[in-house]
Amino acid sequence: MMIRVRSFVDQDECRDAVARICGRFAADALSLIDKSTAQEFDPNSEAAEAYREFREWLGPELSMLAQSVVVGPVLGGMSMDESGYVYIQSDFSSDGKHTDEIMTKAGRLAWLCSEIPSLVDAYHQLYEDEEVQALKDCEEADALNLAEEADIKRCDELMPKLEQWYMYAQPGFRIYRGDEEAEKALSDMIARAKDKLRAELQKRVDDYRAADRGESSGEKSLEAIERLTKKLTELDREISSKAREVSDLTRERNTVLDELEFAEEAYDAS
Repeated sequence: MMIRVRSFVDQDECRDAVARICGRFAADALSLIDKSTAQEFDPNSEAAEAYREFREWLGPELSMLAQSVVVGPVLGGMSMDESGYVYIQSDFSSDGKHTDEIMTKAGRLAWLCSEIPSLVDAYHQLYEDEEVQALKDCEEADALNLAEEADIKRCDELMPKLEQWYMYAQPGFRIYRGDEEAEKALSDMIARAKDKLRAELQKRVDDYRAADRGESSGEKSLEAIERLTKKLTELDREISSKAREVSDLTRERNTVLDELEFAEEAYDAS
């Protein structure tokens, strides 16, 4: 019996893991581009500055593309049996019928249809009537077959609505929508957190004062000052030592890079 993947066990942790994986993919892709173009620019030239701006734009785009085109379809098409074996079903045929644009659209659609119900269930940021409509839209979109022209057209109609549901369903988004109750709840939570932090800090001071008065067996304030000052001095000394080590390693690395450049120049000329 195959069990379809439904949602994440831990919403925040799993989404963060997906984002890190896709971010690593984007970083590796940028690294490949850097290696192929590094020798083409004067670092101080306008071309180099334009490339840096392009790179800053491309990184997030690659990460989002990986989520929509790879992660979404993989999760949406994954099922697993009782022994832990995984099966992945793809809606894309190998006959070249689907264009890159449709594949990207289908990946994003699968991601939204998977994520929106999960976000709704976890955070309840949509209002009651919105939850009903959002889940209805997801159910309709999930049933679309993008090999059919009519379904592609319907996908184009649904996608803006799904993107909006996805945005509205994010944790805490009612605050951005100007919900007074959500804003008040946030203000109350911040106030409680400040009070708790303030009380905890005051307790630390009170503990030292109690020890100074002989009312407890804890560490006295002067003893703590001497201990912490000594520890801080030791840490400063260690930081200084590590800084020298890093400086020495950097000089050695630069020497190796210079020698490598000479060897590569000789190899290219041979």
